Amino acid sequence: MKIVESFFWGVLAALGSLILEVAAVEIVSGEEKNFFLYVFLFPLIEETFKFFFIFRQAASFSGGFLFFAGAFALGAGFAATEIFFIRLDYFAPDANFLRGSASILSVHLLAALAIGYGVKTFYPSLAKALFFGGLAAILIHGAYNAFIFFQN
Repeated sequence: MKIVESFFWGVLAALGSLILEVAAVEIVSGEEKNFFLYVFLFPLIEETFKFFFIFRQAASFSGGFLFFAGAFALGAGFAATEIFFIRLDYFAPDANFLRGSASILSVHLLAALAIGYGVKTFYPSLAKALFFGGLAAILIHGAYNAFIFFQN
């Protein structure tokens, strides 16, 4: 049951991120706006939300496998929400949409597992978990966004 709950915590984290990202788009201006937002700010916002939801769950999962399954489910919930909102722009699933959905799912699962590793290894130290798990996730997500940004 906690795994299903983790999925919905991921949905909630994605919705919180979405609100901050929409606000950031309105606040940040300039020629390098897109690069800054997509490569730096959006990964920071999204991975910070994921981090705090995963850190919050650390005490409720006793075993290592269940904890990582919970982090995985949270990442899946986050990715599913992001894919849903992207899907609103597409009406017919084509190869690009399906490939993009798979890559979105992959990056969010990998980032959530990196956060989970940092939290599980350094819990209850918030600073160490944030530095090792959170920073790794932000770098993974930022690298992914940079790759997508420069492809377009």
